[in-house]
Amino acid sequence: MTLMLDSAVLMWWQFNSPRLSERARAALHAAEMLLVSPVSVWELAIKAGSGRLPVDKGFWPALDVRLARPPFKLIEVTLEDAISAGFLLRHHGDPFDRMLVAQAIARRAPLVSPDAALDAYAVQRIW
Repeated sequence: MTLMLDSAVLMWWQFNSPRLSERARAALHAAEMLLVSPVSVWELAIKAGSGRLPVDKGFWPALDVRLARPPFKLIEVTLEDAISAGFLLRHHGDPFDRMLVAQAIARRAPLVSPDAALDAYAVQRIW
């Protein structure tokens, strides 16, 4: 199975955080491929830059190494993704999350996310 990770899940998976639900953790372990959007990394960098996400300097190189190895696959943000995300209804106010929804839908991948507001979209959410 191929799964798409949202920003929080990417961070929590990197740190083996207990904040991951048992269902999400089991799905991540069983997945053949974990899709990661650069949008998630961008969102984490914005939060780190603003001081809302306290990570040390080693976080970014470790993340880079991890994303370069299976089962991770860094995906592109395509023109189609941008158009689809732009036309999604504003059930969710966060443009990062709407982009992840659009990408997950386009790739027919369930989205691993704790955000129940994403259930308003035509995407399978695992949590």
